[in-house]
Amino acid sequence: MKILFKITIGVFFVLWCSLVFSQMQDVKLPFKFHVFDLDTKKDVAELPVNIFVNDTLIRTINTDESGKFSYVFYKEKSYKIVFSAAADYTEKIILIDTRNIDYLHWKYKKEDHVNIPYDIESSMIKPKNKCQDFTFLKTIPVMDLRYDPKTLDFFDFSKDELITRIKKERKKKCA
Repeated sequence: MKILFKITIGVFFVLWCSLVFSQMQDVKLPFKFHVFDLDTKKDVAELPVNIFVNDTLIRTINTDESGKFSYVFYKEKSYKIVFSAAADYTEKIILIDTRNIDYLHWKYKKEDHVNIPYDIESSMIKPKNKCQDFTFLKTIPVMDLRYDPKTLDFFDFSKDELITRIKKERKKKCA
């Protein structure tokens, strides 16, 4: 009787684990982006945005007339989103890493909860004069979103010094 009970518990556990993992196999992580001008706060329409996986371009999307676009990311990939330097804006990047997510402990317990879109507000910068140099934004991400085991969700791991550097550069005036 004890052996039958242990076997039943073991089978139940294996079935439960396979159900949990099968539900998370095709996890889709939808993100919505809103792009606007940092100075005027106006939406940036028709801005080309390139999406890369492992330095391979997989898609180019233009923002719509409201400065918005959406994209669905999949688990176990590292994405780089490059906002182009069109219309005199400075190119910038955002990283989104969907690897190493602990789906068993993630704050989203049901698959349909995972599909709640993340909303990202992203401002674009136009240098006001020749002295302002924002080329560092081509290599340093303004956002570095990764799963954080402390919060059980995505967290921005970008450097705080970046904001200070941007503000300092925006204050520069030509002599």
